[in-house]
Amino acid sequence: MHILIDFDSTLVDTSKAYFDYYQEQTKDYSTEYSEDKVSWNMTNLCKLWSSQEQVDNVYIQEGLFKHFKLFPNVLEVLNKLKQEGHYLHVVSCHDVRGMRYKIDWIKENLPMIDEITIIPIESGIQKFDKSSVKGDLIIDDKLDCHETSNTKYNLLYGLYPWNKGCDKYDRVMNWNEVYEYISNISKLDKSNGIDVDKFREYYNCKLNKEGEYNEQ
Repeated sequence: MHILIDFDSTLVDTSKAYFDYYQEQTKDYSTEYSEDKVSWNMTNLCKLWSSQEQVDNVYIQEGLFKHFKLFPNVLEVLNKLKQEGHYLHVVSCHDVRGMRYKIDWIKENLPMIDEITIIPIESGIQKFDKSSVKGDLIIDDKLDCHETSNTKYNLLYGLYPWNKGCDKYDRVMNWNEVYEYISNISKLDKSNGIDVDKFREYYNCKLNKEGEYNEQ
């Protein structure tokens, strides 16, 4: 299976990296980091960087990437998927001025990745389009990337202000759930006479029943 994997807020905790870089640069310790306060532009937590220009400028700084940390179990899951024969393809949108830093970070920290595609965007662009890249399944936290995807399966990652309330796509909350989903869906996809949609229904009911996530 050719798996398209987003970078920001899917592989790495971009919001926390942004906040840590903000405090390093501004020495503003007036607010504490909280996942409940995370927003798309982070201005509610990083009050001294309130303009769009300041926000965009963060993502072209090499120093930001020094604060990136992978979500738990990312390495273990990616290595297992790789060993099982899946093609791992990181697809991310980024300001053209900072693309090289993201590519270097991925190459250094995720050596099992088969392919990297960075789609250049201009400053101020907040709607992302990944329709130019084809695959079997996409893992992404952003709804517009799912809406424009050319994949058979869509896996929505995490529960963020920008994707909360969406029930159009199957959702996972961590990388162990990513592995479980892909393992099951890839087996069913190769089988005849099995209703994949029924698996999706079962999978989401299972998550809600076990309380691993619940938007209500």
